[in-house]
Amino acid sequence: MGRLLLGLVLGCGAIFIGCGGRRQQGLREETAYMVQRIDSFTSKMQRLPEDLSELGYQLDESGPLYYERIDSVSYRIWYSQSLGESAVWDSRTRRWQD
Repeated sequence: MGRLLLGLVLGCGAIFIGCGGRRQQGLREETAYMVQRIDSFTSKMQRLPEDLSELGYQLDESGPLYYERIDSVSYRIWYSQSLGESAVWDSRTRRWQD
């Protein structure tokens, strides 16, 4: 009985971790697409979008992705990884800051 319970706990943990990895991968792919759209918008309009509605996104405070214009040439996109932890993509470095 103890081994069965341990197996169930470990199996559920592996599924949970695997789902989290797929979620993160999906959010990073969506961020890459969003960055391409922001870059295209900036090339065409010679400015950053004020918010994502200018790119056709529905603004939703519940996310999962968030955009912040830092100044006239810089922005960041982020999403929550867990309570109090975010993955942040910064346009100044063009890298993730986990």
